[in-house]
Amino acid sequence: MDTITIEAYDDNGNQLFSYQVGFAFEIDVQQLLQLAFVQGQSASQPDPFSYTLDYYGYSQSAQYPGYLGYELESINAFDADANHYWELAVNGQPSSSGIDTTLPNPGATVTFTYQTINTRHLATNSRQKAIQERRAARSGARLPEPA
Repeated sequence: MDTITIEAYDDNGNQLFSYQVGFAFEIDVQQLLQLAFVQGQSASQPDPFSYTLDYYGYSQSAQYPGYLGYELESINAFDADANHYWELAVNGQPSSSGIDTTLPNPGATVTFTYQTINTRHLATNSRQKAIQERRAARSGARLPEPA
């Protein structure tokens, strides 16, 4: 049976979890995260990790149009905010789509890494910039200024 590895790291490179999940045709990363959670459950550990998602729908912005979908907002105590986000990468390459529209191939490694926002990253990733602008607006915070 083909599998996909799903793992998460904090901003210091410490692994929060790693699971091998069975591959299914057209399985997205959101479904993989759910399966990893269920796989990690046991009688002594009913909640192997915690996570939250937020739905961002569509961006009506002329500068960043399109579907934004679901975004990972937290794993354990690491929350996405105006200064941090969870980077989604497949086989070491950052994904340009959301958790519900990224479909990894069999044998892939899906990695979530807690990152600090930098203006260079936002300049090259319009989807992430649109999401960060919404996060900042919700909290009343401001995005980092360009250097």
